[in-house]
Amino acid sequence: MKPDINQSLMILAQELIQRFSPLLHEEYEQSRLNSLAALIILGSINLDKEIANLSDHNKLIEKWLSKSLVQIHDSELKEELVKVLSSGEDSITHAALDSRNQLLKKNLVRVQAYFEDIKEKDSLIESWEILRKIHNDSKINHLLPMLKE
Repeated sequence: MKPDINQSLMILAQELIQRFSPLLHEEYEQSRLNSLAALIILGSINLDKEIANLSDHNKLIEKWLSKSLVQIHDSELKEELVKVLSSGEDSITHAALDSRNQLLKKNLVRVQAYFEDIKEKDSLIESWEILRKIHNDSKINHLLPMLKE
């Protein structure tokens, strides 16, 4: 069976931190090696999970934007949102999902600004909950224990 690249990189980073770093006598060199290992860990984040997260985030934002259309009275903003929401994802590749995600986030921020102007508190709270979920999904806290000796 072919080893998984993400798992292999995690093991490599762990070996660098736990086995090789202590062999270095200079604190600066240990710090450099630990930093490189941390970069390897960041680079090894599972792409499948990231793709699933992007797809979920896109659906969350699209749902919120669709729901928000009812409360938007600015015709130009509403027209732009309808155009964005009617143009779905062409592909399920990482690049396509990320591009769609950036477009949706841009419009989420535009609608947030609109809701701030008209003091639409409930919709703003919902948007912040979406952003909180997106932020939590992108955290790497579950990888940090590997960095400890």
